[in-house]
Amino acid sequence: MSGVPSLHGIASVIGRRVRGLSGLSADDLSPLPDRGLSHQHILVPDRRIDGHPVLLRVPRLSQFALAPEDHLRYQSAAFERTATSGVTPRLLDVALPEPDLPLGALVVEAVKGRAARIPDDLAPMAKAMASVHALPVALPENRAPLRDHPNPVRSLMDTIVTQAAFLDQADIDADSAAAIEAELAWARRFTADQSASEQPVCLTLTDTHSGNFVMRDGPPPSACFVDLEKALYGSPAVDLAHATLATSLHWDIAVTGDAGPPDVEAFYRAWLDAVPPALGQAALPWFMPLRRLTWLRTTTWSIRWSVETAGGGLWTMDGLDPTLTEHVRRRLQDFVSPETVARCRADWDGPQRLSLD
Repeated sequence: MSGVPSLHGIASVIGRRVRGLSGLSADDLSPLPDRGLSHQHILVPDRRIDGHPVLLRVPRLSQFALAPEDHLRYQSAAFERTATSGVTPRLLDVALPEPDLPLGALVVEAVKGRAARIPDDLAPMAKAMASVHALPVALPENRAPLRDHPNPVRSLMDTIVTQAAFLDQADIDADSAAAIEAELAWARRFTADQSASEQPVCLTLTDTHSGNFVMRDGPPPSACFVDLEKALYGSPAVDLAHATLATSLHWDIAVTGDAGPPDVEAFYRAWLDAVPPALGQAALPWFMPLRRLTWLRTTTWSIRWSVETAGGGLWTMDGLDPTLTEHVRRRLQDFVSPETVARCRADWDGPQRLSLD
């Protein structure tokens, strides 16, 4: 994780490079509390660009391990391509890297709202995702710089295998480790049977935990998705799974509440009601298998992150607010606790398994 530049350095670069923000000083910046790992977010309360309130997204790292300019280019493309959905912030400008701002910054519309309350806000979240999933899909040759997963099952499995290599180095309860190994064995068998994607591919958001939505009270209430760092072309079933897995529901420090099986089932129905019928019917058979694979992706990610941060590797939480750092550590431990592993697996294996058809 790169050290976050000083407010003076940020203001100096933004004031010189971004139209509408000339003469910016550190006193004009209002940093928001840390809630995520990859970016610092800074409001510019007294300025507007084209009439829009301004938020700076200052990267700390790229979760895709992209070079700084490539990271900005990737996110810019994601903001631009989702703009017509009406459920993501406008991209206002980009400040390229320079010494006082080594990873650059995105200048985006500041969205006013509150953190999600679960389960009440699940339906608006589903509808927001549906607005993105229903967008026209670029031809394969036009999808770059965004990642393209024409076979979402294979792409998920490739990520899982890479992350699962850290399993032997992790300090995990024996029951949890056995359950994860059992799911990995299922995933290998399932993936071996999938020679092609056989499912719809659309523009997806990827990191759809509830903390990445800003809720706007209605009527009717609506959700705005604000973190497009990992948007790609893939399966909408992955977005739906990640939003409602138990590992995701409590990830963000500001999100409150919980969701039981009826709430999760209602969330899927809300998405089906909001997308074109052909898309919904094509995605339906993939809801459960991709839920299992998405849980493995999330759980093996947490294992890799724990090992990497403990070993001082690429991933670190240096520079984060101590309260957030402790929250993340607790969440990572909970991801692999026997109770959470059993709760997630109960979605597809047990008497209370979800009915998603």
